[in-house]
Amino acid sequence: MFAVTRSHEADVPPRTFIGPTAPVLILDYAGARPRRKLRLAARSYVDLIAGEGDDGRQVRLVETLRGKAEAVAAICFGVFTLFVFGLVIEEGVRYMIRRHADGFTIGFNVFCVGLWLVELVTLFAVVNETWRRTVLIANPQHLILIFRGVFRRTEHRWPSPAVADVSAVGTQDDPDAAPLGEVRITIRDAAAVHLFTDHRLSDVQRYAAAVRGAVTPTRQFTTDAQPR
Repeated sequence: MFAVTRSHEADVPPRTFIGPTAPVLILDYAGARPRRKLRLAARSYVDLIAGEGDDGRQVRLVETLRGKAEAVAAICFGVFTLFVFGLVIEEGVRYMIRRHADGFTIGFNVFCVGLWLVELVTLFAVVNETWRRTVLIANPQHLILIFRGVFRRTEHRWPSPAVADVSAVGTQDDPDAAPLGEVRITIRDAAAVHLFTDHRLSDVQRYAAAVRGAVTPTRQFTTDAQPR
């Protein structure tokens, strides 16, 4: 038997930063987040699935983004724009073939082709990040972190004894705003992992406790949420 609980909120895609010698910093959001005084809770769902595995001690957290309907509309508009832009480029190329084009015409068409390619790459990136998932699997043997998109899959795997700390850390402690936080996992001499950033602090504390109990139930970890 296993239990499933769901909470919301987190809309930022994951990115992995890897250095050749320094410990890896793995963030569950791309780029710098807005540092406004007050931030809203993130926009995603996190499913906490407990009781998996042969011994029933494995937990799995799956984060998926919300707002896919808006993304579909944007993607459709992007495809339409690419089609229209492609027709313009095709007409320009035909003009150059029929006549001796000057430097300005050639440069303009090359510029249009470059913009078309940039928009195409951006469209693929939007599709990949919109339908991505962050999956964290914790059990007494391994801690596994998977970033799974439509076109790309990244997996990190560490032995559970290498987990030095699992904690819930506050990311917003303003008295006039909802308390928010993130899960921070420290892998000894290997990585620092920041996950589920700007989710509600009560949910983040529950996620951290579940992972902490799954990797090493008998060890002591930091449990207090400290604002940053």
